[in-house]
Amino acid sequence: MPSTDIKDYWRRSWGIGDRVGKPGGLVEPGTEFYAKEVILTETMKENITAFEAQEGKGSYNKAKAYLKKRVRDGIWTGTGSGGANIRSTEEILELVKRTENGDVLIKEWMKNPTKENPVFDKLRETAKKRKTYENQMYTTKKKYEEFRKKKRIQEKKFEQSETYKNYQKKKMSQKGMFPAVDSKERLWRDIWRATNQKAGSRFKVVSKIPKAIISENGVKYIPWHNNYKNVVFLDTKTNKKITYEGLEKYMNKYIGKNTYKNAVKNYDIKKLLESEPIKFKGKNTTVGQVLRQGILSEKELKANKGFSAIEVNHKGANLDEFWNTEVTTRNANRKLVPLKSRYKKMFALATTQEGKAKIIKEFTKEVEKLPGGVRTIFEGAEVGIEPTAKKVITAAAKDTGLLYSKPFKSFVNSLPVKVAKGIFKMGARTVGAAMPVIGPGLIAWGVSDANKAYAAGLTKPDELTVAYNLGPEIAQAWSNWKTKEKKATLAGEAGLPEIDAFSAKDGGLSGVDQYLINRYK
Repeated sequence: MPSTDIKDYWRRSWGIGDRVGKPGGLVEPGTEFYAKEVILTETMKENITAFEAQEGKGSYNKAKAYLKKRVRDGIWTGTGSGGANIRSTEEILELVKRTENGDVLIKEWMKNPTKENPVFDKLRETAKKRKTYENQMYTTKKKYEEFRKKKRIQEKKFEQSETYKNYQKKKMSQKGMFPAVDSKERLWRDIWRATNQKAGSRFKVVSKIPKAIISENGVKYIPWHNNYKNVVFLDTKTNKKITYEGLEKYMNKYIGKNTYKNAVKNYDIKKLLESEPIKFKGKNTTVGQVLRQGILSEKELKANKGFSAIEVNHKGANLDEFWNTEVTTRNANRKLVPLKSRYKKMFALATTQEGKAKIIKEFTKEVEKLPGGVRTIFEGAEVGIEPTAKKVITAAAKDTGLLYSKPFKSFVNSLPVKVAKGIFKMGARTVGAAMPVIGPGLIAWGVSDANKAYAAGLTKPDELTVAYNLGPEIAQAWSNWKTKEKKATLAGEAGLPEIDAFSAKDGGLSGVDQYLINRYK
């Protein structure tokens, strides 16, 4: 018989003290409205512990029902997180500092630092959102790490998207930069830099420069992000026009064979060295980020994410030789410029041949001391030490503590293989299970690429293996890098270990990689 008690009626209507809707009568973990008692899940217990750590022991039991539910469900955002009006000005500014472009907003408010200033409302709203975000994300360290792990996957995917690249290009334009987000675009920007030399250049811009516009923040800038690929340069030496699409063809014909590929390659190497994932001091990061933190101040890190510990040095006589580059450390590259300028002045003041020769000798010694190796043209001659990927990355890591990290050592030792595989962007050819690269004879019957490589002087097992799988050009590149980076220290000269059927079916690279890694680790 239904109850006539009005309180009992409403209790039943709202599902308090009885089952509503679902049959069975069992109390499911974490389910409210089935019975008076809620059975807590492990996640709920963690949320309650975090709540009481901030609000005090026993505060959960004293809280009102709606707040308890928010705590259990993990959506409680903290006392006062929505109350920007009760937050102090100091706390508001501190929260805003931790947001993107927060410094810009604070700087704007500081022109009239009063609560009547309309910008202060923006500060309070930004602080409120930041506080809510931090309360949600930092509930527990475990939850935050899980969140960042998932978020990083999304961020990496987004960073490869055209949307993000376009955003970066626009940001560069607004800072007065000629945009570039990949290796070819950076090479294209190098020609633009050459045209802006004070001393003049063989390259001129013959296309129309876009009109400057005003950004949302009131900054005047040229919208290069919409036009940079449409720029047309003129090489006054050859009287040939250069377009973005025709850059490779122009360079190979008028600058020299493979100059385009080699110039792009150096930017690829820079990216390879920086983007290597590594766990350092308990955090998942990249080699490039650790190196940046080691050489830049906190202000520099925050001001410009483009700063890097590894740079591409233009080693030619001037920027007109935009293709004449090599990878080196930021330290060496930044020290080279004033060093070269100083010795140029000394050379100009020298009155005798002996004096000039002495200055060249002194300058050469100074350049050779620079970390990681770097080269430049001085009075018609190339001076310095050729940098290699291993020298550069080791020198850059010297003062960061990375040299003592096992993952970093493993990365450095694998660089010859990574460079051979990653820089030239080759794709593995499909190889059958009966891949004929077995035993000390290294017979590659019926394979023209291996024969071409052999005829070109690439006679070592690893070189012929790379030629078989990837082509003679890549084998030559591998041989060049191997010679510069490291000599073989382990067995492998006499022959090549067998490549099993499974490795061969996967494309033949598993066995090849293992051989090269064993040989050069």
